[in-house]
Amino acid sequence: LLATSPELLWNETHVLHTETSKATLDKNAAIVLKHLHENGGYSSIHDKSDPAEIKRAFHLSKNAFKRAVGNLYKQKIIAKFFDSLEFTTCTNT
Repeated sequence: LLATSPELLWNETHVLHTETSKATLDKNAAIVLKHLHENGGYSSIHDKSDPAEIKRAFHLSKNAFKRAVGNLYKQKIIAKFFDSLEFTTCTNT
């Protein structure tokens, strides 16, 4: 048996968790982008929409959807409005 320090074990677990979270966020962001692309760069479903509506359209929980939208917004890929989401530039070619 190899002796593993608790710090090393925590660090490896933390890195694994971070990489898994990033991959999930990227996957969820791709789902949102695909929806926008298929709808002419526009979605009437936004971060204030009903959770059931978000689940029906994106197959994501409201929290997962909001994280994905927040990530895309921070990257300036989408714009958030009171009642919609839109691409910041036309990428629907």
